Formats: sequence, structure tokens, C-alpha cells
Amino acid sequence: MEEKRMFFGLSVSSQWPDSFPNAKIIKANMRHITLAFLGSTDFEAIEKDLDSFPKAPFKVGPDGILDKLLLLPENDPNVVAYHAKFIDDRVESYRKDIVSWLEERSIYKEEKRAFLPHVTIGKKPKELSQWKDEFSPMPFIVQDICLYESLGNSEFKILWQKPFALPVEEITHTADIAYIIRGQTNQEFFNNAQVALCYADEQMISFIEDKKVNTFDDVVIELNNLNEKTGEKQEALFKSISFHGSGTDENGFISWEMFVDV
Repeated sequence: MEEKRMFFGLSVSSQWPDSFPNAKIIKANMRHITLAFLGSTDFEAIEKDLDSFPKAPFKVGPDGILDKLLLLPENDPNVVAYHAKFIDDRVESYRKDIVSWLEERSIYKEEKRAFLPHVTIGKKPKELSQWKDEFSPMPFIVQDICLYESLGNSEFKILWQKPFALPVEEITHTADIAYIIRGQTNQEFFNNAQVALCYADEQMISFIEDKKVNTFDDVVIELNNLNEKTGEKQEALFKSISFHGSGTDENGFISWEMFVDV
């Protein structure tokens, strides 16, 4: 039996700052959202059952906004993290499926604490006031579901992973800012396109809307409405947002090229 300290989590990427205040900083490629912490567990017992691991209810990785700074625990902070606000509730549903799968194997017992999605940035933070002053919200995307091993000293190793299609992917364009937006529904397109706009300019974060759309035309109309509303409160960030082509079928979801005219 080979015991390892393990947990399941979502790997994330964002527009991370070039530098942070004083702390033991987690490497960018190891930043994650923990879904279920297993503690010291027999790795072989987990490994042999990974073929039956719950299927995610999404093919395109979820995304959202890192919307506030967390200092944990509040009375004596030892961890500095960014709270992860997802655009929808599918991650919470998926987490429950994972917990049920683990409980069936007597590997995990659900914690009494409510799920708090967050990305740990560093351990043993100092200059807490500087952390608070320098934080600003930023968009994020989920790349993979991973089984991590905790090696200690803020170091991690990925033991197993399953990638998702990226919801937002920047592409090179000579005149405009351009992204590939992926999604399975028009609503997902709209949500992911809003996150892409936040990558283009983080000022857009405060203007993101929880609005329902039905058709693809609605997506384009509402994105331009959002840009116009933004321009009413501050200098307009973009001239217009448009989607080109008829979309590309990528094994269960559609991808479109979104162009932002600046």
C-alpha cells in the first residue's frame, strides 16, 4: 500500500500579477480550486478506479471571476487566497458527484463546512494590508480536473488529470483583439464571451450581467448592449463585438471566433 496526501481539484489559469506581496507563493501552474481533500490515502486504491470517475456535466471548462481576497482563517491568517465566483452552478453539482463517488468507496467523508471555491495564492502571508490594497478582481478559466499529491512546503504533483476544452482562448489578429469562444449552449457562449471581454480589459468585470439569452443573435446583441452600458459610465472600452463564420463543431460543442474592435 502506497499512501499519499491527495485531493481532487480544478487547475485554473488567470491574468496573474507579475508579483505579489510577501508570502510563500504557489507556482502559477499549480494553482487550483480544491474539490475534495482525501488526506493520506492508498494511491493504488484510487488509481484502479479512476476509469469510473464521475463524468463532468460540461465539456468546456467553466470560468468566472476571482472576485475578492480571502485571508484564512480570519482570526489568524495563514493562507491568502482569491475567492472564485463561477458564472453558473455546475461546479457545485459536479463536486457533489465526486463526493458521492468517493463515499461509495469509503475514501472520503463530506466536510461539514460549506464549499468555498477559492484559489490559494500563498502561505504564511505577511504585510496583510498590502495584500488587501493590491488585490483587484480578475477573470479565470478552468483547464483540467486533477488528482493532486500534496508534497508539503506549498509544492504539489499532478498524479492524474483530464483536460477540458478551454472556454476562452486568445488568438492573434492584426487589427482587433480576438478570441475563440467555446460552449455547448448559447447561454454558455454568452457567459464565456463576457469572461473573454474581462481578459481584454479588467474594467469590464464590474459590468458583467447575469442575463439569460436564447439565440446566438441574442449573444451578439447583449454583448454589444453590455459594451454600450459600460460606455455610459466610463470611456467606451471597445467599438463593437462581433462573431465571424458559422462556427466549428468540436466533438460536442461549438467554437466561434469573437472579434473585439478597439
